[in-house]
This record gives sequence, structure tokens and C-alpha cells, in this order.
Amino acid sequence: MTESATLRRILTQYKQIAVVGLSANRSRPSHSVAAYLLEQGLMRGDCLTVTGQTIAEVLADVPVRLARGEIDAGFMLEDPGADDTAHGAAEATAPLSFRPLTRFSYRVVAPAGWQRRVAGLDWAGLARLPWIGTPPRSIHARLLERRFAEVGAVQHRVALVDQEPSMLAMVRSGVGLSLCREAIALHEGQAGSLTIVGEIRLPAVLGFSIIRSRSEEPALALALQTLERIWATELMAPRGDDPQ
Repeated sequence: MTESATLRRILTQYKQIAVVGLSANRSRPSHSVAAYLLEQGLMRGDCLTVTGQTIAEVLADVPVRLARGEIDAGFMLEDPGADDTAHGAAEATAPLSFRPLTRFSYRVVAPAGWQRRVAGLDWAGLARLPWIGTPPRSIHARLLERRFAEVGAVQHRVALVDQEPSMLAMVRSGVGLSLCREAIALHEGQAGSLTIVGEIRLPAVLGFSIIRSRSEEPALALALQTLERIWATELMAPRGDDPQ
């Protein structure tokens, strides 16, 4: 039985799954896998962990952790075309202030040799091809979810990963399509290790978030001023991104 078939059997046969070594660190698989299982209803979020918090609390996104006072500020990647409720801000109990710092684009990439397979496809056509999925609250998933929803399509995911290097490695291995930051996609495309799909660009914004009512606190105000001064050149630079 193939790995994907085994995973499909597990997710359809079993109704609740335990994660050993749950982590609040978003860079670790033990965080993203648990977040996906919780999102799909395969794990109970009200169970207590050794931290004294529930699973749902440990896995909370930046907006929620800001509202709880667990962190003072946080960097976030956002979809500039989405409303405030699309990226989790609605889960926070206090209004947030999001300060954009820099903009960049993601490109859709496919395995090398897929030029004919992806040529001329719109979003509905691309949705039917195999995709390397990411956790629901990741920037990749949010960008694609909005695009596919606009055409009434459902993404055909054949794998789930939580790290961009892993996504790129799976594209190179011929597994399926993924999003990739434009600078990396262009480099890999020139090296012949993958196929860039058409001229599609999905814009994204990196920003700094704080609780709006705390924006005048000296330490946070200084942090915002410093970040805005450092990133000023990026924010003023003209952008030719075409959000197809």
C-alpha cells in the first residue's frame, strides 16, 4: 500500500487521533499536524496538556495569543485581498493593528516536465491536478483557498507538509503543484528543477501585529517605528505584481 493510500485509510477509518509531543512552536511538524487534525475534527481541542492549557490554546494563532496577552506582538503573513475575518483576526477578542512591512509574490510551481500538463489551465483546471497541501491557517492555504473558492473549485491535495523546503523537495520529486516565493521559483526554474505555471502571481504581505489599544505603549511604539524605518524602502518600492 502506498504512503498516500495508508494516510487516506487512517484519516477515513479513525475518528480521533492523538499527537505525542504537541508543540506551540509553529515551525515544528508537531504543531502543524496537530493544527490540521484539530481543524478537521480528528482531535479534541478541550483536552489539557502538561502546560495547563488545552490543545486548542497551545495551537492558537498569533491574533489569539495577542488577545490573551501571551505575546506582545507578532509577525504575520497576510493575503492582501482577503477581509479581516479570512486570516483568523476574527478569533481574537480585541481589535488588532496590522502594519505592513514588505510585499512579495508567490508563484505556482509544478514538477519539471509538466509544461504541457499545466499549459493554458485556469484555476478550476489547476485544482484538479495533484497539490502539496499545507495546514489550513498557513499563508499558502489561505491564498489558494480564496482563489479556488472564487471559481467554485476544490483543491486536490495528495500530501500535507508545513515547511517550504519540504514543499519544494516534493515538487522536484514529481509529487504535484505548490506555491513558492517568486525569487526562489525563478531560481529553480532557471536551473530546470521545476516548472513555473504561466504568469500567475499571488501577492502576500509580511506585517507586524499588536493589540490596537496598546499601540501607544513606549516599547511597542518604538518597535513599530524601528520596523517601519528599516522596511521603509520596501514599502515605497513600486510593485508590478499581477494578482491573476
